[in-house]
Amino acid sequence: MIKDSPSFQDFQLPGVKHLIPEDAYRLISAGKAMLVDLREEEEYVDGVAGQVPVAFFPLSEQSSWPFSPEEGLHVLMCAHGIRSVRICALLNQIGVHNVVSLDGGFEQWKLSRMPVQYR
Repeated sequence: MIKDSPSFQDFQLPGVKHLIPEDAYRLISAGKAMLVDLREEEEYVDGVAGQVPVAFFPLSEQSSWPFSPEEGLHVLMCAHGIRSVRICALLNQIGVHNVVSLDGGFEQWKLSRMPVQYR
């Protein structure tokens, strides 16, 4: 399930937790986590996660983290897992600990054959 280091990417930062796509999909589908897509809108041409609820949160349009710890686990996803690791680390520094990085990002989501839809 949740791991201290990634399996599909080299980039990591101390204290950031990781979740592989299959485990993320199970938790999100069961209502135990929420997927937060950090990619910019122009990146959605590569597809978006399908069959699960997704909160689209392009970083260029945000000024503060809108989710609260009471909302449960948030799985942060970007294109390859680098932005999500950095944002998890920043959130951890300000006391938000209910976040994990999707290991390998959306690219690994697709490679793992998780549902994808195109806009």
